[in-house]
Amino acid sequence: MIVTKVTISASTETQTLIPYARLLDVNANDLALEIRRAFGNRSAEEFYQAWGNVNRDLLEYGTGLVVHDQNMADKFSSHLSSVTVPAFSQFLSNLAGLNLDRQISAQASATKTVIEDAAGQSYPKMYDDTRVASGLAVALGDALARRMVQRFPDKFPGDSSTQSVDLRVKVSGLLQEHAYLSTMASDAQINARNADKVGATAALATNVDAIAVALHKGDAAFKQVWADRVVALDAYAAGGDAASRQALSEAFVQQLSSRTGIPSGSIADQVNATIKVIDDQRAKSFNSLADDDRSAATAMQPVAEALVQG
Repeated sequence: MIVTKVTISASTETQTLIPYARLLDVNANDLALEIRRAFGNRSAEEFYQAWGNVNRDLLEYGTGLVVHDQNMADKFSSHLSSVTVPAFSQFLSNLAGLNLDRQISAQASATKTVIEDAAGQSYPKMYDDTRVASGLAVALGDALARRMVQRFPDKFPGDSSTQSVDLRVKVSGLLQEHAYLSTMASDAQINARNADKVGATAALATNVDAIAVALHKGDAAFKQVWADRVVALDAYAAGGDAASRQALSEAFVQQLSSRTGIPSGSIADQVNATIKVIDDQRAKSFNSLADDDRSAATAMQPVAEALVQG
């Protein structure tokens, strides 16, 4: 999701490029911290470097496409597939004893496709391909996380193979995806990228369907609550008026809380974090935008946990 945001920023020549590129590094540090918990400091540092190399090649490839420098794009595409991805695969094999060559190659290839879509502003396709790439990244993370739990049960107690664990992880991922898609849709609305907005709105609808399926909530009312949120977010991005803000901070919060039993405070925290992102986008507060976007996505975790428990 962050790679997609970086490439959109580059292709539309907005000043969000540097903040989101920095956020990609924050994400790499977060991943390295989890590796440190299991394998120690040196392995975490090596992971950070290897993962950073993958990100570097992907972003440089995207830069080449955006500035129409095919030699640059070809150079980093070749380096990614022939050097960086094999090195990362070998590192994980040595670290965890897992053969993830095919998964890592597939995920890198899928992310390249997203970058190509974003650089070419092929927005509807970009959102479909982002979902594919995101799913492959989650599968890669799942494989590594399970191995960490198997090897270090003293550090990660519990059974990671239970359905409740799988559901918690799945719903948390879907809601964080919803958070990032929401702010992509608002950015498209604010900057009058109509095709982008259409793609983001369709992706949000698909995401809501997936959330409902995961939670076995096929009733139309549950989906309608989330659909109303999407409409209110779009209206707030378009005008920032009090009515649309109230629809988010009061109506949506109350409706979701009453239908699911989730504490209204957790929902309100996430809604307010999302409103802050949209305010940043409207005011062009680029220095705080990416960090606030991450905070809004992170604030979905308590909502996810409450949904699963309910």
